[in-house]
Amino acid sequence: MNEKSLLDYGFDVLSASKDPVKFIDLFNEALKLSGLELSSSELKARMSKFYTQLSLDGRFITLTDNFWD
Repeated sequence: MNEKSLLDYGFDVLSASKDPVKFIDLFNEALKLSGLELSSSELKARMSKFYTQLSLDGRFITLTDNFWD
């Protein structure tokens, strides 16, 4: 089974949005779409990894005040 990554769900969220999205909203929407249920410690680790992946992936750009497009 080939499942999407959380980053791919983030791309879907931004693609559907006409406006830039704040990081926490982007993360929460991507998490919701993925259907993952995480413990508090897993959530923190996954959020950190998601931020790093966003920063490195050429499909995303960071804007002021932690908004992404």
